[in-house]
Amino acid sequence: MSLRDRWKALPRAAKFGTIGVAGIAAYFLIGEPALDAWNRFSTRADQDQAVLEKFALAEADLKRAGETLRLGSKQYGKVEFPGDPEARPLAFNRAVDEILRKHNVRGQTSTTRTVGLGPGALTTKVGQDNRVDRLTRALEFQGEPEQIAAVLADLEKHPLVTAVSMVHLRSSDARQEGRNLTASLTVETWMLAKKGARGR
Repeated sequence: MSLRDRWKALPRAAKFGTIGVAGIAAYFLIGEPALDAWNRFSTRADQDQAVLEKFALAEADLKRAGETLRLGSKQYGKVEFPGDPEARPLAFNRAVDEILRKHNVRGQTSTTRTVGLGPGALTTKVGQDNRVDRLTRALEFQGEPEQIAAVLADLEKHPLVTAVSMVHLRSSDARQEGRNLTASLTVETWMLAKKGARGR
């Protein structure tokens, strides 16, 4: 007797029972694993979509930050990372002196001092064993407005000049002829030093 004949010979209840068992077996062997796989893929797809949406939202912020960086670099030039406290002061002073010489500044007076940089984003990035020191140089000289503006522009653009933190202009002695002003500038560079080491 063939399998088909045996199936036809079964009572109706046995046929329904066999179909039910086969259906349950198919669900547990095929359907449930397929549903689990679908749920895993769906969850992963939702997570990936959330990441992509987060990147899409961050893209605008990153684009703005990039534009700000490009504009700052164009206007002020590139700034060097805080340098070695032994070498940076010499290089910084040499750069400032060259700019003053380039613009024919004579009779300038200057004082320098080193102070620690207060807490902020940079100080958290240099590590617990390091500190950032600001080497400031206060300059005072006389010159015509165009000459002073050119000095200021070159100082702002120089990579070793981290900031021009103070600019003060006042009229020179009224008894002197010409368009001279007295300029007081504070320029600074930043140095990376080990905590506990003494500043220069």
